[in-house]
Order: sequence, then structure tokens, then C-alpha cells
Amino acid sequence: MLRIPIDIHLFERDLQAIRMDPARLPQMLGLSDEDVNRLRQTGMVRFPSPALQPKERIDYVNLRQTYARIFAEGPFRSQTDLARHLGVSRAWVSRVLKGIKARAE
Repeated sequence: MLRIPIDIHLFERDLQAIRMDPARLPQMLGLSDEDVNRLRQTGMVRFPSPALQPKERIDYVNLRQTYARIFAEGPFRSQTDLARHLGVSRAWVSRVLKGIKARAE
């Protein structure tokens, strides 16, 4: 007798899904990658979500100083121009630069 670690989950409207380690599914059941992909496309096989990677911490003090230096030295007429140059939103630039003013006071 062969024991295969498979969890069957019930979803809305009586749908069922099999959750299992994707590397073990073909090996344990003798399925080809094509068969596994077909099961996945139909929604019968759902692989576990990948582990979340921790986000890189932002050094806000350094970022504020950098934005202020670029804004002062560059040919930017407004924070909007700076935001376009950096590829970020105007609101983000405003929040970062306001942090400098708050610390200076």
C-alpha cells in the first residue's frame, strides 16, 4: 500500500482541489508534467503559495538626505519634476521631503 500526502480542500460551489508539493506530485503519482499542468489549469491541483520573502528595509534618513540633495543640486523646478526623474509618485517625494523638514524643526 502506498500513502500519498494529499490534502483535498473544498471551495465555493462544491469545487475541490488537491494541494501537494509540486515536486512530489509527478513522482508519487507517476504523472507527467503535462498532466500536472492540465490538472492545474482546471483548478483541481493548486500548489502551495511560495514563502514570502522579507522586504528590504528602507533607510528613510538616507533617502530623505539623498532626495533633498538631488532636488537642491538638480535642474528640477518642482517636486513633481523630481518624482518624474526618479520614477516615483509625487506624493512619495513629498512625504520623504516633509520628513526632512519635521526633523529640522
